[in-house]
Amino acid sequence: MKGLNLAKHIVIGVACVILIVGMIIGDVMASIYFRQISNVLGQRTFRTEETEGGEEIDSQYYKSEFDLDTERLRTAQRSLVEQIQSEGAVLLKRGDLPMATSGAITIMGAGSGADTSTGFLYGGGGSGSIASDEALNLREIFEEKNYTVNPVMWDYYNTGAGKGNRDISTGRAGEQPISSLEGTAAADSVARYNDAAVVVIGRPGAEANDLPFTMAEDPSRHSLELSPNELDLIEWADEHFDQTIVLLNTMQAIELRPILDMDISVLWIGAAGEGGAAAIPDVLNGTVSPSGRTVDTWMNDMLANDPAVVNQGRMLWGETEESASDQYYVYAENIYVGYRYYETRYADVVANEGNPGDYDYDAVVDFPFGYGESYTEFEYSGFSVDEDADNVIVTVTVTNTGDRAGREVVQVYMRSPYTDFDRENGIEKEAVKLVGFEKTKTLTTEGEGSSEVVTVTVPKENMRVYDAEVNETYIVEAGDYDFAVGRNAHDALNNILASDGHDTDDGMTANGNALLVGTIVQEETDTETYSVGENGERITNRLQDADIRTYDADFEYLTRSDWTGTFPETYGGEDRVFAGTAEMIAALEVPDPESSFEDSEMPVTGANNGLTLASMIGLPYDHESWDMLLDQLTFDDMSSLIAANFGNAGVTAVQKPPMLDTDGPAGITSSLGVGTRGYGYPVEVLVASTWDKDLAYRQGELVGEDALATLANGWYAPGVNIHRSPFSGRNFEYYSEDSFLSGEFAGNVIAGANTRGVYSYMKHFALNDQEMNRVLAASFATEQTARQIYFAPFETAVRNYGATAMMLAMNRIGLTWVGHNKDIVDGIVRGEWGFNGIINTDTMGLFGTDINDTAIAAGLDCFLSVETVNEADFSDPDMMMELREAAHHILYVTANSNGMNGFTANTRIVDIIPPWTVGVIILSIVVIGGALVGFVFNILRTIRNMKNKEVEA
Repeated sequence: MKGLNLAKHIVIGVACVILIVGMIIGDVMASIYFRQISNVLGQRTFRTEETEGGEEIDSQYYKSEFDLDTERLRTAQRSLVEQIQSEGAVLLKRGDLPMATSGAITIMGAGSGADTSTGFLYGGGGSGSIASDEALNLREIFEEKNYTVNPVMWDYYNTGAGKGNRDISTGRAGEQPISSLEGTAAADSVARYNDAAVVVIGRPGAEANDLPFTMAEDPSRHSLELSPNELDLIEWADEHFDQTIVLLNTMQAIELRPILDMDISVLWIGAAGEGGAAAIPDVLNGTVSPSGRTVDTWMNDMLANDPAVVNQGRMLWGETEESASDQYYVYAENIYVGYRYYETRYADVVANEGNPGDYDYDAVVDFPFGYGESYTEFEYSGFSVDEDADNVIVTVTVTNTGDRAGREVVQVYMRSPYTDFDRENGIEKEAVKLVGFEKTKTLTTEGEGSSEVVTVTVPKENMRVYDAEVNETYIVEAGDYDFAVGRNAHDALNNILASDGHDTDDGMTANGNALLVGTIVQEETDTETYSVGENGERITNRLQDADIRTYDADFEYLTRSDWTGTFPETYGGEDRVFAGTAEMIAALEVPDPESSFEDSEMPVTGANNGLTLASMIGLPYDHESWDMLLDQLTFDDMSSLIAANFGNAGVTAVQKPPMLDTDGPAGITSSLGVGTRGYGYPVEVLVASTWDKDLAYRQGELVGEDALATLANGWYAPGVNIHRSPFSGRNFEYYSEDSFLSGEFAGNVIAGANTRGVYSYMKHFALNDQEMNRVLAASFATEQTARQIYFAPFETAVRNYGATAMMLAMNRIGLTWVGHNKDIVDGIVRGEWGFNGIINTDTMGLFGTDINDTAIAAGLDCFLSVETVNEADFSDPDMMMELREAAHHILYVTANSNGMNGFTANTRIVDIIPPWTVGVIILSIVVIGGALVGFVFNILRTIRNMKNKEVEA
């Protein structure tokens, strides 16, 4: 009994300690996320006062199109996402579509279920996730469109034996064996609902997860193949229904070769956010003719045929796997990502150049980049190519010659002269690359509305190539530049090959149309026009450290001059372990800071110049008034700005209010716990599949409307990385395998959000193209590859669309984390591109580091989820100037944001304590005080009991 009493006292004491520690941790977290909690609860942390004159100014710089009427806004958002779904869905195989506009149908497949963890997908996971609790399920969607849905089969997949068990981490597709269906009431029910079978195949995507190279159900397959159970289900449906439609609710391209010869239809639908899936029946029944186009190459046998995959996955750095201390990735495929590889090697097979080997395009590619079928037909005529000083102008007339209304995507591709078959200049070029596109209006089937003259303006800058070996800058090589339109990349290339005189006798998959090709002649190599950055300085090599050949002189990247001889192998061998040199290992350490300022004087701080942030609205970044404003900041003011916690701090010295940032690419949603709820949009890959830039711009505007309604200012989006391979788990959060298409869509979303005063942190810069071991992994690529493929979309968004914020990736580029790489951040982004916006990190807690002077000196401005600032790092005048410049970037962007709505030069901020903090303080006093009293009382009781034991003894 005495032992039990002692144990009881120990338990009570531990419980008291846990209560105290838990409450302290809660208080700390509440202080860190003070702004976010206040925003969620709708409680302000400050109020404003106007001095004389401020009341007369209209300070609503960014106004709501809907007067902040949530109902009207939601109506517009639902309309947009349905349009994105209807125009982004890609008809891969038409079969018997369109289906009837009503009927008794059977929805099948574990991927159809209402449980989003194992069933139908409305979005991806992680920062790109959405709240789908208000979204209709597939049964409800079809029933709203006058279809009768088989209830027995629906129950089988939602509450019965057919319920899925999908798992992205193990590659489990989740479909149950067909044996669990055969002979059941669900199987018998199809006779009553057999107008059509709609079979749903799902593949998720999520932050921090790549798609495995094996499948849980069948280790001989990978996770992007159809599982044996899925194949059995599709075959069963094909046998039992006259019409079978496969809906691909996938976040990426998957392998489909086993079902392409079946008498079925295949429609890729992606994931359409909270409400977009409501448009699916209209696409299937022909109310809307499909006009989506693929944004990736859909290939067969990905593991064998994709040159990027062999150097993706878990790759470690060390003598053995046991001693490995870090990760690395070698982009051995060079610039040949996606269609740049598949189409270029095919072109060289036709021309019999570059040692192409026995490459068989038809055996490798199922659907080319830019592919999509329609319910109608289009004819091109009146093609022409002209030029002015800065642009190439491509014009073509598109006519609807079919029997249904529809939209067509006019795609313009360019072939540059490839001059390195002898391997002398080191400049790689793809056979074709996308350089422009436009989508027609809806063309009717007859009369004036059936045709449209489409003009695509291609800036001549698209003709440049980065020459890292000879001129060390951007050049335009002399030669012929062919511009062609085509229904997709392969079709356009066939047109170009036809203009060379090739046909199917030379190995072409189909004869092309030489009348859809025009040529611009570059008489002399131009090494000057594109060699100067926005800062007026010469663009030159800055990424030698990122090239694996700097450390391994014998390494060869994939080259068009020798396809067979240089096709990538796994760097480090089968065990994927690379023993780096001592020099390389040492270079992984944080470099010393390298300031742009030399022999500076310590800047003025704490001055009383009477300026406010609102007085800077609209002023250029280099306006002289900025120096006066920055003089008013103290060190504490500047350090508080760079410690970003989903926002940036208020600064009383310049009357700057605190700003709130929110995550992620699907919009301002409640699923991420930051801010109040906005609307959940389709995944980026579906948005890009519309090939409609206006829809992207409108999405940006409506996200901006949510920002105005929820008081959000910054948005951690859009995602602008490249689909280097289909296995990257975050491909749904990025637009395409193509850098041009990615830049155009990111730029339009950003420009739309800008109209509502939102600064969009496009992410993750750069070479962040897989999720496995992404933190501080060393990514190696040629300078040409980095600039032309992986940096290019970010550059487009900055230089062409006014992007004002950027989030850095977690990986290294070469041996140096990008945030510590001054050549990249200050040299390329800020110097060459002229970027004066905010540059933030991703979550720094994942790095195990705090704010440091190296990153600030490199051009970084703020650190996500970090609070500590080492004042000693900035005691040097040069480094203090770097800190001041970071504050300048943050203040410049926020001054021109919706966070300044309601502020004039005469506005003064008065901090207030929101009611919730009072409640937390009272709760803390009660809990901690009570726990302390209990703890002390418990100790005293224990001591007394022990004394009593001694007396009894």
